[in-house]
Amino acid sequence: MARYKKKTNYDNVVKRRFTIFLVVLVSLFSVVFVKLVKVMILDNKKYNESLVALTSTQVTLSSSPRGRILDRNYNVIVDNKASKSIVYKKKKNIKNSEMISLAYEVGPHITLDLSKLTMRSKKEFFLAKYPDICNKKVTDYERELVKQRKMTNRELEELKIKRITDEDLSIFQEEDLKVAYLFYLMNKGYTYEEKTIKSDVSDSEYAYIS
Repeated sequence: MARYKKKTNYDNVVKRRFTIFLVVLVSLFSVVFVKLVKVMILDNKKYNESLVALTSTQVTLSSSPRGRILDRNYNVIVDNKASKSIVYKKKKNIKNSEMISLAYEVGPHITLDLSKLTMRSKKEFFLAKYPDICNKKVTDYERELVKQRKMTNRELEELKIKRITDEDLSIFQEEDLKVAYLFYLMNKGYTYEEKTIKSDVSDSEYAYIS
């Protein structure tokens, strides 16, 4: 009789524990279900707005000027001077070919000082525009060194740039040189920064970009 009673008690304990486990499991699924309903139905509009805000490109056409600073006699110490500028912010994962196409589209509509275009910038533009030609300027042995990690990809790119000749660059016309300078300005500095392409732009330049 004692053995039978002990077995019965053990079965009851197992049943109780299984019941508790089922209750906990159902409760967890209920919490997850409620959370999904909240995210997918009740808060759907809020999350869609957040998605649009994160993936949309904002173009600012105007900004409020800073207020004047006056001394105690109401004489102007600091005043405002309106100045229109063209800036560029690089999109994530944009290709060089897309940036070059954009520069060719914008180039004819803005005036730039090409005297600031360096030989290095010309060669970097040539490399970006004609990658297939530049790939032929390095040997299979040098590519193998990269695979063996005895040379970095950056060092290989530097070899390509060094081997771009004046004859290669002679194919550039004035339009290409303007695009080369634009391409340099679009890549200047850190990727996440807004690059100033031109300050004090004319009304026609500003209207076109806007």
